[in-house]
Amino acid sequence: MKSEEKINKFLDELEPFLILVIICSFVGVVGGVLGALFLKTIDVFTAFRTSFKYLVFAMPIVGLLIVYINKKYKCAENESEVVNKAMFGEDLPNHTTPSLFITTCLSHLVGASVGKLEAPIGMGGSIGNYISNFFGLKSKYRRTVIASGVSALFGCIFGTPVMGTVFSLELCYSKDNKKPIFILPVLLSACFSRFICFAFGINSFVDRILYIHHANYGIKDIFFILVLIIICLSFGFIFNYIFDFVKNLFSKIKNEYIRIIIGSLIMMGAFYFINNTLFLGNDTSLIKKSMANNHMWYSFIVKTILTALCASIGFKGGKIGPAFVVGCCLGILLANFMGIDPIMGACIGSICLMGCVTTFYISNMVLGIELFGFKSIVFYIIIAIAIKYFVNNGYIKRTI
Repeated sequence: MKSEEKINKFLDELEPFLILVIICSFVGVVGGVLGALFLKTIDVFTAFRTSFKYLVFAMPIVGLLIVYINKKYKCAENESEVVNKAMFGEDLPNHTTPSLFITTCLSHLVGASVGKLEAPIGMGGSIGNYISNFFGLKSKYRRTVIASGVSALFGCIFGTPVMGTVFSLELCYSKDNKKPIFILPVLLSACFSRFICFAFGINSFVDRILYIHHANYGIKDIFFILVLIIICLSFGFIFNYIFDFVKNLFSKIKNEYIRIIIGSLIMMGAFYFINNTLFLGNDTSLIKKSMANNHMWYSFIVKTILTALCASIGFKGGKIGPAFVVGCCLGILLANFMGIDPIMGACIGSICLMGCVTTFYISNMVLGIELFGFKSIVFYIIIAIAIKYFVNNGYIKRTI
């Protein structure tokens, strides 16, 4: 083959890739704008709820509205179902993104103890699907655009574009659908969405709670950190078990409207009994409170139970964010007890719980590196290997 023919062949193969890069970059811009709007809306709703803390007693009424929206627009119970359907070429209704947006924000308005990181998964998949259909892309490139939508929304709202990229690749790749996904366009999409969020001056999830911190530790500290990993991974099993138990318990109530009313009344009773707004919504102030003192040693278990309750009765938002908060609180508590750096404890705890909830071991390892640097990479690798082992042997099941 002549050099001229090789160049022409290379250019023919390069052209569709460059077009894909442009489209995914556009997805990143759209995802950044939507992500910024999503975060700002939740901030406004949370501030309004904080000013009128008894708004939590409107939970049954708002809960009925959420169930109505879910039933009318057939919102997927699991947000990752949206991505799976899009990956296999199934048609998604155009109202998928607005319905997830509205129900998640309404859940935060009344203080349902849920997160805000699972809605972006469904919204990102829906946006990627819509844009790929708009441009009439082949299935070969369609998967990359859908993955870029997930990485754009998740990376923007969580605040970690590299972790968002790896997370979307792990989510979108399956044994049943092994077609390749181009990494560079997905990463660019996540970075563009993150830049857009910065441009609007809106802090993402991790911007509000954590900080890059390089802990110093010796042999004794390493031993305690390994013990910390074992305890946090063990609680990860308990965390998933509590969610499964509560979900199965409330699934016995077949009528979804009655289910959310009963669950809301229980949540209101818990709020009245605890008399603390830190457990409402996805309040990251709980981490700062745990860092400041140990008086709320019970925070991780209370947050787990309330999140399991709210997620099981129909409120939207998911458990990824709460798992991060719970892991931080547990890690800080154990680190203070063991006499090691509480920030290191928060890091280990959050990654362990996130890993047990998502079962995506690589993205959680990347999360640790992206937030806390390379110095503690050996611990992230240990956690990743453990989660991989538990998943392969059926001890942890994929739930998102």
